[in-house]
Amino acid sequence: MNNNQLVVVNKSLISQAEELATEHDLFNDKYIITGRRKLYELLSKIMGLAEQFEASPDRDDLFFNLRYKLKEANIKVQENTSNVALLVKYITRADRKTAHVYTRAIETAMACHYKAVELPQAIASAGGLEKLRLAAVDDEKVTAKQKLEDESLELTRTYLQSRGHFPFARFAAPKQFENIYNNNCEFEYVVCTISNGQYNVVCKLPAEVELENYVLKRLSVNLCQDMDLARESISKMRIKANEAREKLNQDGCSVEQIELVDETNAI
Repeated sequence: MNNNQLVVVNKSLISQAEELATEHDLFNDKYIITGRRKLYELLSKIMGLAEQFEASPDRDDLFFNLRYKLKEANIKVQENTSNVALLVKYITRADRKTAHVYTRAIETAMACHYKAVELPQAIASAGGLEKLRLAAVDDEKVTAKQKLEDESLELTRTYLQSRGHFPFARFAAPKQFENIYNNNCEFEYVVCTISNGQYNVVCKLPAEVELENYVLKRLSVNLCQDMDLARESISKMRIKANEAREKLNQDGCSVEQIELVDETNAI
């Protein structure tokens, strides 16, 4: 190949490279940039829907329903999975890492008091989803809030465990309740009606992890309104429960001999 031919080949190769560069620019503009913008707009809509869920009078029921539907779809969620994360998982069905990135972006925008419509610009200004971060002080607030919620759930669980030694009522399980249990759940659930001031047990619910998480969250809202009082009262109850358990072990008492709770002193 002579020099003239080599020059022609080189120019042809350079020309092909330039054509591919132009094609890449078109692809980037048409698919990547547009796709990224569409994703940010979708997250904005999810954020707006999350705010509607949070403002709903049936908020807890709505999120419980999401948990149940995610379980039916074999999508795992943890007890402390946030409400926003539940909605993100339900809508996107994304993998754990992707769902976490989406959730963090939405929760960050909420913590910074952005409106849902402002989320796309907030993400773009931050340089992308991965770079959208809370300021240190806000990050600490979010972490402290999550720790407080986790503590409330743990206090509620301890309360129920301890209350088992001082129950409000006790009855022998009827034969119909046999085999209605779940080894993955700690508590059991019965349904009652009320007539003339009396509770009438009408059935037992099959326990499910989602139901148990829902019950703990709902109860923790009422039980832990005053965290200092809840900590003190539940700590005292746990001590009494431990003493009652030791007494049962030492004296060989039966469960039927456990004292019923004095409702006037109930927490």
